Amino acid sequence: MATDFMRDRHAGFDTPEGAVFALVRGATGWQPLRRRKIVRGYDNEVYVVAMRQGRNLIVRIHRCGGVSFRQEAWAIEQCRARGVPAPDVFLVDEIDTPDGPREAMVLARLPGRPLSDLLPTLDRPAREQVLAQAGAALGGIHGVSAGGFYRRHDDGSWDFPDAARIMESAIRDRGAEEGFILRAGFTPDEFARMMALLRLSAGAFPPAPPVLCHGDFLPRHLLVDDALALTGVIDFGEFQGGPPIHDFARFSFEQPDLDLALLARGYPDRGLFDDDFPIRLNLHKLGLQMGHLAHHIRTGNAEEARPLAARLRQTLDALPAG
Repeated sequence: MATDFMRDRHAGFDTPEGAVFALVRGATGWQPLRRRKIVRGYDNEVYVVAMRQGRNLIVRIHRCGGVSFRQEAWAIEQCRARGVPAPDVFLVDEIDTPDGPREAMVLARLPGRPLSDLLPTLDRPAREQVLAQAGAALGGIHGVSAGGFYRRHDDGSWDFPDAARIMESAIRDRGAEEGFILRAGFTPDEFARMMALLRLSAGAFPPAPPVLCHGDFLPRHLLVDDALALTGVIDFGEFQGGPPIHDFARFSFEQPDLDLALLARGYPDRGLFDDDFPIRLNLHKLGLQMGHLAHHIRTGNAEEARPLAARLRQTLDALPAG
């Protein structure tokens, strides 16, 4: 569900219909009939475009975020090769907007509805069925090896060559966000404990080799049909190289009411879920939640900052005291 903050943000995105239609004609040779704006997500202006040929396409126009559509298309193709139900990419190009040229992507619209819309109607057996399929798809994504950590660049290089470098950067970045975390209601002692735990996590466990992580593997990006078959994994705009636990930590902190074991049940690498998994999950989740909370405080997004602060406190309480 779109928040007031998100609706206000998307109200400022309004690429002319003619430009959008010209883009899809150039990508497919098909004739567009109408478009409908989708107010979801933070980084992109998004439309469903109905075509005379009976197909629906998705047009995404890049507004912010660190991942280019060319890199996202690379990640999608890697996942499709692993059998992940990701969309066909027809075109990545530029489009003229009122704010100047922007990167744009034309994709196939996959069948099904977002799992986030269906969850309130599903009983536990139905959730088990869907989330086991999602776990298998996540295993396919993680089956793609990454050459480094965090963002991939057009020359094939990555931001960080090893786990130690990215952890140093993360600790430095989280330390610089102290003022935002304190504004969210935490004390200096609580912040000092968070930082001590992050430093502990840097050397407590052997680093996992980097794999392709979706980065935003959440029910709103999982499509399901009426038979509860997983029909699509969409929106790879936060993809990165990282340890497999990254996607589980992201899922856990965004979906605290969903049993993570249901997702894990379909995941092919059972070795990930060893005795240390709970503490490794919470340590990784701690850093993610700190960064997301600081971002929401910085941008004035109080609607999302308040519940996230509560979940960060729960994560902190679940970790060892010393």
